[in-house]
Amino acid sequence: MTDRSDSCALSGKGREIVGCNARCYRLASLVLFVLVAIWGLWALPDYGISWDEYFRWQGGQQKLLYYQVLLDGGDAQAVLPAEDAYPGLFDLSVALANEVLPFGLLALGHGLSLACGLAAVAGAWAIGRLLGGQRLAFWCALFLFMTPRFFGHMFFNPKDIPFAAGMIWSLYFLLRWGRLLPRPRLGATLTLGVVIGLTLALRIGGMVFFGYVAGYVGYALVRELIVGRGLTRTWWGSFLRVGGHALLVLVVAFIVLVPWWPAIHSNPLVKPFEALSTVSQYPWNGLVLFAGESIHAPALPWYYPLTWLAITLPDFLLVILAAGVILLAVNFRFCLRAMFSPRGFPWVVVATAFAFPLAYVIARDSVLYDGIRHLLFILPPLACMGALAWVSLLDLTARSKPILRVILGGALTVLMLMQVWVLYRLHPYEYVYFNQLGGGMADKAGRYETEYWGTSMREACLWLDQYVPEGEYRVAVAAPPWMTDIYLPERFKRVRMGQEPDFFLSLTRQHFDQLMEGRTVYVVERFGLPFTVVKEEPHLPAAADRE
Repeated sequence: MTDRSDSCALSGKGREIVGCNARCYRLASLVLFVLVAIWGLWALPDYGISWDEYFRWQGGQQKLLYYQVLLDGGDAQAVLPAEDAYPGLFDLSVALANEVLPFGLLALGHGLSLACGLAAVAGAWAIGRLLGGQRLAFWCALFLFMTPRFFGHMFFNPKDIPFAAGMIWSLYFLLRWGRLLPRPRLGATLTLGVVIGLTLALRIGGMVFFGYVAGYVGYALVRELIVGRGLTRTWWGSFLRVGGHALLVLVVAFIVLVPWWPAIHSNPLVKPFEALSTVSQYPWNGLVLFAGESIHAPALPWYYPLTWLAITLPDFLLVILAAGVILLAVNFRFCLRAMFSPRGFPWVVVATAFAFPLAYVIARDSVLYDGIRHLLFILPPLACMGALAWVSLLDLTARSKPILRVILGGALTVLMLMQVWVLYRLHPYEYVYFNQLGGGMADKAGRYETEYWGTSMREACLWLDQYVPEGEYRVAVAAPPWMTDIYLPERFKRVRMGQEPDFFLSLTRQHFDQLMEGRTVYVVERFGLPFTVVKEEPHLPAAADRE
């Protein structure tokens, strides 16, 4: 009969798979990261500029100018924009790197985004190792790498991927710090404060971690109260000690934040909270394509983020998470006790890092758009929970039903290979992925946002330059100028749509491609989903004649 502890991995680290010890998994993790890093560096030039990058470049340059003017003794506040709700750790780092490196803002931004993406996966791996050993760590990393919506954004997203990296590493150091309670070490407290501060310097929403710190403190004090049987002098000493360390985390975090956000220097105790209020109810009223309807962002239904998770998480992860929920329900009493043990409570914190932000944006009716882009930071803890469910299934079948274990391993292998094939077919637009359980890729045409970042403009521009004969041409583009100017050579002159262009480039989002008539000569598409179209005016020779 199977030991009941196999059914709930919250109680400990669990067993390694027979024939593959911790060293095997450590090596597998190393190989995984090396392969993805090599692939990422090789494929990085394939990813086009995204819609927001220009604004992030501007933000970084403004912050850099602020410090240049400040060091010269000038009025630095005068060079800042009237409002700046975004801290500048990523943006200012790119601007500083651009001062000394010859690669340009685009390459530096994409390279740093890739580094942040790899760091986020490393954070998930570190949490797996901390809570379950090398085996769990490997599956945490693999599951996150195999989540296309996360993987695709790693190469160009200047806001959400860096923030996801900061959030998962803040979670890791919180778990390490929590293990020491009610007697935290000064070094652990300072480290946690620094990491949370760097996360705040990426996006002010990192303030949520102060709540997580308070929750962990409350758990430790209540547990000591129960174990110590009352409000003893020892308990009050722990209360003062832990409270002091928690306050120190807060102070250190804000000290780390301040240099990266010049806009708050005039009032650092008030402006961060004003910015948090602004970004949590972002004043954007644009149209969002959802379930076949174009809806203004503030009017989107409450289940908008839940729907996007359901249709974009990889099939294997959804199935494993569902199996994990069933395991939890079947062994609810045992797992409930394990959750509030010193080894089990960290998983409660991991689950909270996923569930609380999701519940918060739903309850607050926050303005969301572009799918789950704003919630990418909840995917790493979700991958960790999926990995926990997977190793729990493996442990459950380890002795009683070995044939079932073989079937599970074979099924996951098949699903993973299918996922790799899909990623290959989508490249470099992996982030537009939709799962098969939600109807597949082709089913989403005209019903949900697809290539909303505009990175496919690069492929359209390269096609235009390669296949259009030598000569000068007039090109109209239904997109900001920076999305094409960086790729089109001088022989293509950008004009307005009403100035008789020879070619028209447009994303298909919100039917922008219907703004001008013309003969469609090229479509950037994957799995039947059109992203960007190239049209030519009738007075030009037909594309077939040119070929």
